[in-house]
Amino acid sequence: MTVVAKLVSILLLLLCLVRRGETDGILPEDEVYALRAVISSLGLAPAPSISSSYCAWNPGRAYSIYIICDCNYDNGTICHITRITTASIDLSGGGIHESISQLKYLEFLDLGNNQLSGSIPDTIGDLQALQTLNLYKNLLTGPIPPSLGKLSSLKELLYRNLLSDEIPKQLGSLSKLETLRLEQNQLSGHIPLELGNLLSLKQLTLDENRLNGTLPGELGNLGYLLEFDVSSNNLTGELNQSFARLRSLNFFSVAGNNLTGQIPNYIAKWSGLVSLNLIGNEFEGKLPEEIFNMENLEVLKVSDLRNTGFSIPKEAKLPKIYNMVLRNCSINGSIPDDIGKWPSLRYLDLSFNNLTGEIPGKFKDLKLSTLFLNRNMLNGTLPRWISDAVDTRLDLTYNNFSKPLTEQKNPVQQLNISLSRDDILAMRDEHCGDKSKYNSLFINCGGPKLKEEGHEYDEDNSTSTFGKDRDGKWVYTCSGHFLSTTSNSSDYLKNMTCGVSENSLYRTGRLCPVALSYYAFCLHDDQYNVTLHFAETVYTKEEDYSSLGKRIFDVYIQGKCRQKDFEIKGWSGGPNQEMTLEFPYTNVQDNLLQIHLYWAGKGSLNNPPALNGPLLSAISVIPSKPPGKKLTPGQKAVIIMVSVFTPLLLLAFVWKMGWLPSREWDEKKIRVQTKDGKERYVSLREIIKGTGNFDLQKKIGEGRFGEVYRGDLEVEGENISLAVKRISQNLSKKGKKKSSESQQEVENDTRRQIFCLSLSHENLVPLLHHHCEQGLHLLIYEFMENGSLDQALFSNDSDTDPKPVKKIKLDWKARLGICLGIAKGLEYMHQKKHMEIIHGNVNATNIMLDGDLNAKLSDFGLACLYPDDPIFHYRQKNSEQLQHLAPEWTDLNMKKTTKADVYSFGVLMLEIICGRKVAEYDPSSKSTKSLLDDVSSAKEMILRLVDKKLTMSSNKERRQAQESFELARDCIKVSANDRPTMSHIVERLHEFTDEGDRSASQVDTHSIEPQAESLKEFTDQGDQSASQVDTQSIQPQT
Repeated sequence: MTVVAKLVSILLLLLCLVRRGETDGILPEDEVYALRAVISSLGLAPAPSISSSYCAWNPGRAYSIYIICDCNYDNGTICHITRITTASIDLSGGGIHESISQLKYLEFLDLGNNQLSGSIPDTIGDLQALQTLNLYKNLLTGPIPPSLGKLSSLKELLYRNLLSDEIPKQLGSLSKLETLRLEQNQLSGHIPLELGNLLSLKQLTLDENRLNGTLPGELGNLGYLLEFDVSSNNLTGELNQSFARLRSLNFFSVAGNNLTGQIPNYIAKWSGLVSLNLIGNEFEGKLPEEIFNMENLEVLKVSDLRNTGFSIPKEAKLPKIYNMVLRNCSINGSIPDDIGKWPSLRYLDLSFNNLTGEIPGKFKDLKLSTLFLNRNMLNGTLPRWISDAVDTRLDLTYNNFSKPLTEQKNPVQQLNISLSRDDILAMRDEHCGDKSKYNSLFINCGGPKLKEEGHEYDEDNSTSTFGKDRDGKWVYTCSGHFLSTTSNSSDYLKNMTCGVSENSLYRTGRLCPVALSYYAFCLHDDQYNVTLHFAETVYTKEEDYSSLGKRIFDVYIQGKCRQKDFEIKGWSGGPNQEMTLEFPYTNVQDNLLQIHLYWAGKGSLNNPPALNGPLLSAISVIPSKPPGKKLTPGQKAVIIMVSVFTPLLLLAFVWKMGWLPSREWDEKKIRVQTKDGKERYVSLREIIKGTGNFDLQKKIGEGRFGEVYRGDLEVEGENISLAVKRISQNLSKKGKKKSSESQQEVENDTRRQIFCLSLSHENLVPLLHHHCEQGLHLLIYEFMENGSLDQALFSNDSDTDPKPVKKIKLDWKARLGICLGIAKGLEYMHQKKHMEIIHGNVNATNIMLDGDLNAKLSDFGLACLYPDDPIFHYRQKNSEQLQHLAPEWTDLNMKKTTKADVYSFGVLMLEIICGRKVAEYDPSSKSTKSLLDDVSSAKEMILRLVDKKLTMSSNKERRQAQESFELARDCIKVSANDRPTMSHIVERLHEFTDEGDRSASQVDTHSIEPQAESLKEFTDQGDQSASQVDTQSIQPQT
């Protein structure tokens, strides 16, 4: 072929290609219609014209939308849409159309930062070719569609919206996924353990949600993971040992959760780690020394460690550290000199510790922007170079420096140096002199002077870190640094931006990054009602996602934590909503009142505007009792008469009620056992004396039928404790009236008492004695040292708990054992030969735990002794107690059987598994949440209801939990006939716990049938046998 011929051939080919670009490449009609629907739904205006020839010239970006076609199908005759981008334009009101599923060749979908609303269509899961899905920074709501788990090609999944509900476990099927970002939504529930299957994952960010439960150990399988962020959630439990395998990490943050346990040593083996953030948890122990030698670490943040104290290693070496926060970690000793050799250090916070000694001289060579050493015990002379070594923020307050520096050379510096603990007392003494002056206090925090609710509120609108009242009657201090990089001192004052409050107190507020303290001087020493006013005026807007922000802090009054993990929006119901915390009968001594709000690192960290810390609108302090007035002579005469006659009337009433000691108290002897099993006898008087004559300090429990007291006795040199239940007067009167109706009823009452006292089983609290005389009805039981199951599951161990109880950790094995023990006890009662007993009051309060956490039923004596009481035709209004009872209790004409106890057992079993009360008040929704409703709606997601304090470490435990839920569901069926018997329940629980099979016909070898000899101690009818006991079932009489 000649050269000319070759050139002609090439030209012809080029002409064909050009012609094909003009006329070929047809977009299929289904994609045309789908693309039109998608663009219309997005709200693009003006919108591009879409036809089958749209891809012929591949216009790319047009009308703020970028569409890429691939026309390499069927020899260039067919085109398909592969890429759509509309990033960063305002499409408010637009949404995602479900027809997008017809763009089956779509590989890249970027609709980020467009203010789109509505839900994510489930049909997106049909886009099998999709590799990148970016819906970041929109206003999308609703759940994440589980159908996304079908996107087998997906590598990137990006969200930041208003999405809610749980993370679908189906996402664990995305085997090619490298980036999973679900941060800053409203996602709840547990983190799916299936995410541990994403072996290609490099970035996992779930921060700023409302996730709970534990961190799944399966996440330790993610060997390629570089970034792990679950901060600002409600996660519990410990850092799993499997995380030691995450050796590729360079960023790890679990800040702002409720994680417990010790900080593991394996973190130091993450050699490539650059940033470690652990603040705002409940970790215990010291920070491992190895962490202070991580060569690549640039950011280290830890706070609020619970320990007895530790020191920073003297030879700590962090050559690349830039930002180090070790706040409130109980660090003692001196500040190591070697910290002054860290060349990259710019931000250092060692506040709220127990550091002593002087500031190291080598700090002079550092180029710090921020230095917080406040609230330690540092001493010595404050070096003159200190203000030159810090560029912008320096806080050295609340230490013991002898010569505080007052000169400020740099006007942009925020210096807070001179204030100390002694200075606060000195200001009080200076203003008060030798006497107190005030009996009230009113402060409009962050706002001007105003009159509201009849009181004059002082102005408080300074933007400094320290301020005081013009009259000197109060001061405030503010410490810490906002997480926002653009914050300044004007952020200390916040105004309501949305709507106007009718109450002027809530239009302004004072905001501090870490700690806000108010000190009131010269108050009379007395008791006061302290009221703190709050409104969330910062985290309020949906359009900038600040409405997702969580502000959580602790409230201290007079040095005691009175409210831990307080969230304003959670209590008030939303942003810009007013609410108050009231602390009545607060004692003021030495004319000084301290109100302290402290941010422990919980709540939002990265959510804009990143203005962390306590926010307070106003303070009001008034006397708990109105000021006294002089009494008139007539009033004095009345007081004298009342003083004389009241004791006489009280004595007559006590005599009438039978509360005065009787001879029977000394004559009645009760058999008890010492710890080593020896039998001893004590009188009723000794037992009552052991309760302090029913002193409130001895009260250990309270129920519908009366109060329970601890009786401590010393018998022949040995200490013995008993539980004494005093039955309420209404109940005992009903029993007395009924027993007096006929001689036959008296005899039946006696037989019931004898029978109940003879019951003996390893899962019943031994009933030692029943006393009834002149209105004083007592049930005396053995004392259970671990208290009730209610205390073990639900007790509050905060400083505000008026009666702290022994904190017991109930793991999964212990809870299963408790369920089995309760079931055995009920089975024994239900299968008695002579008297079928319906307990009628099965709940966590009536389950006691011995020293080995064996469950024992109490209050069964009430079912024996008072079968005609209103409990057996129940009408109480308390929703929690009502939900424990079977539906048949509400029908007075329906015969009650032992299946009613089965229902109550099922409810109790759910409480044990879930760690929740059957009904509990939810401050966020201002409504009562029902556990039974949650169980009913959970269906196949039932395991997400398991107590978040439990760590299900094996498939066996998860299977046991699943089977336990199924058993509990069987127990709470509406129809009594559909519920299993207690024998069947015991059999199934034995199977769960691998204790062997047990048929319903087997007799519990620990059960002891009452013998005739044992009855002689309780009746003069020494020859009366168990067969003489009334054989009618103890059940409600209709």
